[in-house]
Amino acid sequence: MDRDDYFRLNGIEVGFSEKTEVCVARGRLRLRLQTPPMRLTRDLHNGMADRAWRPIPDFYMADGLRILAPSGIALPEGRYGQTLTWPYRDEREQRCALHVYGPHGGVDFFGTLRVEAGWLALEGAIGFGTDAPEYDEVMPISVRKRFEPLPLIPPRRTLSLEEALATPPDEVFELQIADARAETLSETIRPFAKLERLGIAFHRAGPCGAPQALPPVLFEFERLHTLYLTAYGEVFDALPPEIAALTRLEELGLSGLGLTKVSDALISLPRLERLNLDYNRLTTLPERIGDMPGLRELSIRGNRFVSLPKNLANIPKLDVDHPKRALFQDVGYRSKNAASIDESLFDLSRHPALGARLEKALDTVSDDVQLKRMALECSTYALYAESESVAAPVPLGGSKTGGAPHLPVDVAHPMDRNGLLSLFLAQIDLAEIAHLQPWLPRRGMLYFFVDDTQYAEDATVLYVDRAREDLAIYAYGASTRWRDSDLDIDNLPAEYALRFSAGVSVPNFYNIGGHAAARHPQWGGLFDEEETDDVGRIRIERFCDAMIEFDDTLGDRGLKPHARAHSIGAQVFTQHESPQEQAAAAMGGFAHEWMNLLCLESVGDFCFWDAGTLTFSVHKRDLAVADFARVVATIESS
Repeated sequence: MDRDDYFRLNGIEVGFSEKTEVCVARGRLRLRLQTPPMRLTRDLHNGMADRAWRPIPDFYMADGLRILAPSGIALPEGRYGQTLTWPYRDEREQRCALHVYGPHGGVDFFGTLRVEAGWLALEGAIGFGTDAPEYDEVMPISVRKRFEPLPLIPPRRTLSLEEALATPPDEVFELQIADARAETLSETIRPFAKLERLGIAFHRAGPCGAPQALPPVLFEFERLHTLYLTAYGEVFDALPPEIAALTRLEELGLSGLGLTKVSDALISLPRLERLNLDYNRLTTLPERIGDMPGLRELSIRGNRFVSLPKNLANIPKLDVDHPKRALFQDVGYRSKNAASIDESLFDLSRHPALGARLEKALDTVSDDVQLKRMALECSTYALYAESESVAAPVPLGGSKTGGAPHLPVDVAHPMDRNGLLSLFLAQIDLAEIAHLQPWLPRRGMLYFFVDDTQYAEDATVLYVDRAREDLAIYAYGASTRWRDSDLDIDNLPAEYALRFSAGVSVPNFYNIGGHAAARHPQWGGLFDEEETDDVGRIRIERFCDAMIEFDDTLGDRGLKPHARAHSIGAQVFTQHESPQEQAAAAMGGFAHEWMNLLCLESVGDFCFWDAGTLTFSVHKRDLAVADFARVVATIESS
């Protein structure tokens, strides 16, 4: 660390994380001040944390203390040599946020930020929003950090087209245009020669015609640092070589334009940091795109890639559809079990009676033989677990949700490194359901835990094969503390017994267009717009709508419970990526290789985010050898 740089809490040097960043981007000061992971002891927090935790933990901040200015800070008049006081509002009376993460939610920075050419100094304190720096219970903070003093830009006001036309052209620096017409754009915006930021949403009237070129006027604004283009049905053919003229460009967004090609000239942009090419028709990218020295973020979701350069792996933040990631790197799942997956364990082929009943019921949905066959082949065998309230505690070792787990005394309750307990959600007696399913071990117990019910970022599943007499009800007490600080002994989820039954689960066809290939690879081509004409798309859309309604009737048909029930092996309703898609993206493999190990519904005392579901997903090869060490938890909510 440079001796001129320091990060001090309550006068104690704590140092900088390698994630610390101070730089000038788009004429603004970009700020990420971060300490290494550390324990926030009382000599550091100076009593500030006493108001958040009682008794005070030796609190471990896994990511360290972070102070961020996510949108950057526009310095008055665009010059160095200024001191800003927080809470701070800029010349436009807009509040400039300095977000504080790490010690506790709801804390803010109070104090001053001095910015000179080449260094900054942060002096003040961190406290709760109602505090002021003169209060005793705040955490004093002092930071000095050097950076490269690139040119600054004064605070700018983003104008609509109507406002810009009423403003002298040389005073228009940021422009946002909605419902723009490509054919009239040049004469409209050419007078604004000093544009630094430009955003345009194009409109297409009438039926889709032949692809057209992006308006050449876009590449005349050499002062642009940010350019965002999107379209409502407009189809442009390519990003042309003229993009190379925008040498000051730092952010470029070209989403939903229908682009089929990106010019290699893009590679020559020396300052480009962020690039968004989502939802176009691209089949590949420039070969050297991953070697651009400044490119930090690239988003390329929703394209039709058939090849991608391997150097994409060099880009620090890359957002790409997980199946397309396999085009440039190995995404296979590393399991201890090398055996292939027997899909007959999960579909309906081993349950001909259920399959026949479902096939007959599908006759009420459509007479389209192909689509009915798809629905049948994509359906799965599932277990459903209905919750039953209990007057007395669930018997030792019984299947249940809520309350306290029945663990062997020598098996530790999951907790974090500070001794804060994970929340117990459910336990399943595997012997009780062995006759109903072929996937899980024939005996023993499965226990499900999570850090909280809002984000479920850290899940634990325990498999214990012990005699029932070895189990004991885990004893929570008044001094027990959970990772979720809102929990205590008096507001834990109540205990409910579980009653299991077998049934079917039909595919979730809601918003399936971009997800079909991942969830159902053998049928993904049906949903590919490139391979389907308008008549075919209407046919599929109507069938999907009918299947969503059909799913609601399965209880009446005796194919699954009427009531909202927890499930194993069922396909979970989601508006976006399925739990299995998310698991594959996080851990490797492909979505169809993952299975719903347990999906908990927001029933009883459970409420996952906004009355959603919490799903534990396991890789099918791990499941075959009872390996539950890498289960992924996700929450699906509206």
